[in-house]
Amino acid sequence: MRQTDVMAKKLPSLPFEVALAELEPLVGQLEQGEPIPLNEMLQRFAQGVVLVRSGRTAQRQADQKVGQLLEQNGESAISLFSAAAG
Repeated sequence: MRQTDVMAKKLPSLPFEVALAELEPLVGQLEQGEPIPLNEMLQRFAQGVVLVRSGRTAQRQADQKVGQLLEQNGESAISLFSAAAG
């Protein structure tokens, strides 16, 4: 079993804001380029992957909910977003 799979099982589904708040300092640490052991760097990277996936899942769920709400009001989500973009 891959380490990210193990971490994904340990990490509950996080709200988008929480995942983003945890991801930002993690990315900052990796971008600084400070010398840290490779194993620790890989652990941080794996944690970041899990956080990104959690955030994407939360975003997809929010998008689906918006689409459902628009459909309930008789509006097409595609036409609404197209009008907003144009």
